[in-house]
Amino acid sequence: MTVVELIGTLDEPDEVEGLYAAARNPAFAFLYEPQEDIYTLDDGQPLTEESGIP
Repeated sequence: MTVVELIGTLDEPDEVEGLYAAARNPAFAFLYEPQEDIYTLDDGQPLTEESGIP
C-alpha cells in the first residue's frame, strides 16, 4: 500500500500573487474586449446591511 501525503510548500504563491498572475493570464484576455464590457456602475443594487451584508 502506498500513501501519498500532499502538503503545501513555502514557494507557493499567496493570494495576491495568484490574483496578479490570473489577471495577467492570456487565457482571460478576451475580458478586455469592448463587447465584454456589458455592465456599468448603474447596474444592480448596492449592498447594505438591510440586504443581509454586514
